[in-house]
Amino acid sequence: GDVMLWNYEDETRTTKVVDGCGKGGAVNDMAFADQGSVLYVVGHEGFVCRHDCMVGAATQKFHTSALGSAPRPGFCCDHWFTSLSLAPDVVLASCNLGSVTFLDHNCKLAARHVLHKSKVSHVELNPRDPNTFVTSSVDRTCKLWDRRKISDKAEPLHTITCGGVATAAHFSYNGARLLVTSQDNTVS
Repeated sequence: GDVMLWNYEDETRTTKVVDGCGKGGAVNDMAFADQGSVLYVVGHEGFVCRHDCMVGAATQKFHTSALGSAPRPGFCCDHWFTSLSLAPDVVLASCNLGSVTFLDHNCKLAARHVLHKSKVSHVELNPRDPNTFVTSSVDRTCKLWDRRKISDKAEPLHTITCGGVATAAHFSYNGARLLVTSQDNTVS
């Protein structure tokens, strides 16, 4: 549940621990922002955390309890985040209940939309067009979305149906291609 930052440019190779929930916790995804000075982390404890890498501490947090979820004893809750993706104006966080949460960069809730019938295993913004994002899900689908047109009743721009659980979907570096992995031994 903790993250170790290593400064490879420093001759002494200094390390800093970004405190998470500690032993027994799970970090599901993380991403740097602001040229490496900020780290966003999501995990099973139900938080989206914004960490200041210079201090090594969380400066802002969003918890699923703000969406009505009740934390359980220990480091896990019934509603937790699976992945995240960053754009200059938004943080997207997918969750185990089929929704994607839209936050500003200070972890303040902007919106939440149910986009799948089951857990969203991955969310990723297109690097070419940050208005376009993709979700993959346990419901065996991968869906392409336009966030300008998003709502709970929105239709995706495109849906790929997989033979097994869609575990991840990644855009190429230039955003021109999409790679989808699923648990039926295929890559699309």
